[in-house]
Amino acid sequence: MEAISMISIQVDSSNKEIANKISKNLGLNMSTFVNMVIKQLIYTNGFPF
Repeated sequence: MEAISMISIQVDSSNKEIANKISKNLGLNMSTFVNMVIKQLIYTNGFPF
């Protein structure tokens, strides 16, 4: 079993609210979204977008 680490980031409150709404509409929570981006960062060895 892999160890889990916590990440803490600071974002603008309005951006966080908008991002939460978008991710929720996509059926994701922010933790899942961030994990997806991190995995793509590793997979592409660079920015995933």
